[in-house]
Amino acid sequence: MLQFTETSDGGQAKLASGETFEIALSENPPAGFRWKVVHNGEPVCVLVSERFARGNRVGEPGLHYWQFKTQWAGSTRIELHYRRSSQEAKPPARTFALRVQISQPGNPSL
Repeated sequence: MLQFTETSDGGQAKLASGETFEIALSENPPAGFRWKVVHNGEPVCVLVSERFARGNRVGEPGLHYWQFKTQWAGSTRIELHYRRSSQEAKPPARTFALRVQISQPGNPSL
C-alpha cells in the first residue's frame, strides 16, 4: 500500500481504481492540535479507516493515519487542516493537500 506523508503535501498521486493508500501525518493532541479532513475525495475515493498512534514519550507527537480506497477513474483531492478545536474560526496552523488521479485497472493513461 502506498503511503503519503507531509513531504507529499501539494503533490499528486496516480493510482488505479480499487487500490488503497494511506496518509500519515504528525499530530500532537496533548498540545490541542488535531488534523481534520476537509475534503475526503468522495465519491472518487472513500475514507476506509483512520487511527492515531501515540508517540513513545509523554507529550511527544504521534502519527495520525487515514486509509483510503479508490472507487473509479477520475480526479479528486484530499485536504486536511491542522488546528486547535478552539480556533476553528482562525486559519489552520498547517494544511495538507494531495491531488489524486485514478485510472481504470490496466489503463494507466487515464
